[in-house]
Amino acid sequence: NMAASPKDKFEAAVKVIRGLPKNGSFQPSHELMLKFYSYFKQATEGPCRSLKPSFWDLVNRRKWEAWSNLGNMQSEEAMLMYVDELKKVSIRVREIYYPPQIVETMPQNEAVTEFLQKLDNFYEMVEDSENHNTLKINDKPRLNGSVCSNGNSESDDDDD
Repeated sequence: NMAASPKDKFEAAVKVIRGLPKNGSFQPSHELMLKFYSYFKQATEGPCRSLKPSFWDLVNRRKWEAWSNLGNMQSEEAMLMYVDELKKVSIRVREIYYPPQIVETMPQNEAVTEFLQKLDNFYEMVEDSENHNTLKINDKPRLNGSVCSNGNSESDDDDD
């Protein structure tokens, strides 16, 4: 299967961020959400061309500044930065939503289940270019071996 393009990874990442359970255990900081906002705008609309909001409009002013600071960054680079930011926090997100000891007993409401599917999807996309050991989701047996070894000639094992 083909490696996911930056756009594929970006779209998968956006679904994860949009799907974050509203009152869930993981609440991203304002700083982090500003980063996601600015990379998203840069990726989808290009450089910031709008007028700076007034001094009193604090929220929109901060959003504007975050976006404006990206200058002429290319759309594809912004997509990859967005994906990278999610990769940085997603390990934490998974530890919250997949506590190893209580995964069976954890009450799964529909929103959380749907969210975890989006997270899984994101992992599957980024893991073709990553060391998948850090990104493997343990309760998905189909990720172990069979899928990963399809036609991958170069092995990371040092036992030759």
